[in-house]
Amino acid sequence: MRLNLVKNNAGTLVLSNLICLFLLFLGATAMAKDHTELWNRAGHFYEQKQYDSAARLYVQLEQEDVKSAALYYNLGNTYYRLNETALAILYFEKAHKANPGSRKIADNLALAQSRIHNPLTPAEPIFFISWWNDFIRFLPPPFWAVFTLVVFIILLGFIYIGKTGRKPVPHAGRWLSLIVVVLFCSALVFYVGRRRITRNNKAVVMKENAPLYHQANDLGTSISVPEGTTILIDKEKSEYYYVELPNGANGWMPKNVITKVSGQ
Repeated sequence: MRLNLVKNNAGTLVLSNLICLFLLFLGATAMAKDHTELWNRAGHFYEQKQYDSAARLYVQLEQEDVKSAALYYNLGNTYYRLNETALAILYFEKAHKANPGSRKIADNLALAQSRIHNPLTPAEPIFFISWWNDFIRFLPPPFWAVFTLVVFIILLGFIYIGKTGRKPVPHAGRWLSLIVVVLFCSALVFYVGRRRITRNNKAVVMKENAPLYHQANDLGTSISVPEGTTILIDKEKSEYYYVELPNGANGWMPKNVITKVSGQ
């Protein structure tokens, strides 16, 4: 009798678990359908040039924890059409962070930044930094990820041949050292390039003529920063961020006038 009872309880438990999984599947499917419907409605409003309605639905998708380069790109385009330059730049920056290799996103970001009134002139980097930036643009991190994987496979194959081959490989030590050095260098380039693109300290100025103070506790002296300017956050103190501007200037800026690209 006890065995039957345990068996029945086990069967009931399994059946309950299956029902729960089925209900979760239905819930996930319903959510996916809701998202699809929102996507379609937002796209329809955008095509009909009803940009306010499109923006509202895209923001709703973001609030429902939809995170993708496509969503940020669409929001950037929508805010650009609404002449909301700072918001357009913010979402193009988010899209660029999610998909740094997209030329389309980079072009639209540059187009939105061209609308900034009295933009700050970017500081000219040191020549080797400029070379490095050009190098990363020409051969982006995804290339180095694949290249590193290929070199690693070659290294494993070389070691396997060295262990199982009947004849020794001429200058095996030199070849092995060369492969290891290439592997290390390619992995380092991938890591540095990827970290440079995906760093989480970018932010966008959301207020026209936002103040930049030389000291966090000295609000008497400041310079004005144009709305839509992309800055880099270095550290924070109380209600201020210590930031770096595109022209190389540094200072303290109130937290309530900027929005982080990472959203954190």
